[in-house]
Amino acid sequence: MLMECEPVFRCYQDASKESKPYVIYVSPKGNVLDQKKVKELSKKDHVAILCGHYEGIDSRVLDEIVDEEISIGDYVLTGGEIAAVTIIDSVSRMIDGVLPNEDAYTNESHMNGTLEAPQFTKPRVWHGREVPEVLLNGNQAEIDEYNRTGSLIETMEKRPDMFDKLELSEEDWKKVLARKRQN
Repeated sequence: MLMECEPVFRCYQDASKESKPYVIYVSPKGNVLDQKKVKELSKKDHVAILCGHYEGIDSRVLDEIVDEEISIGDYVLTGGEIAAVTIIDSVSRMIDGVLPNEDAYTNESHMNGTLEAPQFTKPRVWHGREVPEVLLNGNQAEIDEYNRTGSLIETMEKRPDMFDKLELSEEDWKKVLARKRQN
């Protein structure tokens, strides 16, 4: 089951009437989507995402119209639709006006090469587990520092591949080790 060139090319021509789109083909052969790529794509004016189904699309049309192949992970789906939705969602939230403000995404996982710090809400104590006192004291500088250190620890424990790429200062290491000793 392979999609033919001509119907795909006609769709591309229709999408290109106003201006040529940047064409992404979602494929397990592409580079894996990451936050850096998401930011880059959010700056493009006109993007078209092409998805195959089952075996994909005839390579000749891909060679002619595709600017980049992107994968969402090292596995295979039945079709590219879910991958396309993933790209659309991750890119659209980086576009001005989609979220209320820049703060809504700047402290998220992957934005600075780390995972987000653990999050807490009410009640203050749940099953004997308390919200850390520093998060309740109202001192934003202390809260930010606590969350930064928490972010580093979370990354170290859950994504060592990401943690190994970080350049930590001696001060960062001291804070991480001190917090780990507390826990």
